[in-house]
Amino acid sequence: MRKCIALLAIAGTAGSALGGAGTVIGRDISTDPGIFLSRTSNLGSTFTNGNLDTFFPGDGFGIMFRGLAVGSGVPFDLMDDSVSVFTPDLIGIIGEADFDPFFGVVDVVNGANPDPTGVATWAFDITGFTGLEFAADFAAMGDFEASDTHLFEYQIDGGGWAALLASTIDEAGSQLYTLDSGTTNLLNDPMSLGGVLLNNNFQNISAAIAGTGSTLEIRYTTDQNAGGEAFAFRNLEISGVPAPGTLALIGLAGFAGARRRRG
Repeated sequence: MRKCIALLAIAGTAGSALGGAGTVIGRDISTDPGIFLSRTSNLGSTFTNGNLDTFFPGDGFGIMFRGLAVGSGVPFDLMDDSVSVFTPDLIGIIGEADFDPFFGVVDVVNGANPDPTGVATWAFDITGFTGLEFAADFAAMGDFEASDTHLFEYQIDGGGWAALLASTIDEAGSQLYTLDSGTTNLLNDPMSLGGVLLNNNFQNISAAIAGTGSTLEIRYTTDQNAGGEAFAFRNLEISGVPAPGTLALIGLAGFAGARRRRG
């Protein structure tokens, strides 16, 4: 139901869960390739320079999943391979049995990306909806620095960007992480997002979106410079409360579609 136009993944209204508050408008944008890494080409998850002759397999910014081909693979800091693939592994988020897509970030600053910023933008059709909410599953593991930033923003009908969720680093704290093998790793300077302390297990975080209109844009911006720091999110949803007329239009569209399929 989504179509990639330039840098925007346009999400159509979902046809499920209709009839009450919290109706899903668009979901799981982690599967949409509407991503843009400033001033570089981005093939899969691997940074390359303009001539495609220098690879940075430990770095990444984009949609990825276990099993990507060599040259567009997943940075090892995102992978929890501690059970059998690499038993000495001490950092990772995505387990050995997890093949679902996610948006992953490891070190956006390298020779292929002189601008230390990664930017991803998506858009959703929110016509006829109020009470909008943003939600996604987030995870992070590493010894972060205060200069590492992750920011999610929104704007409606081009009216200007407003913050949804922003990261903070506890430079006086530490956190004990547990990998799938049971191995533990105590690391300093953990990350929080929207006031929620993150670890290497995905947890859902939501935020209200003020206003309504026709087009909602979500923008994710990061500046994360170092290996050994992994950030990932998936299952991003935009939900809202549909007006009665919106429900009727959706119902008619679904009925027409069903008639065409039967015909």
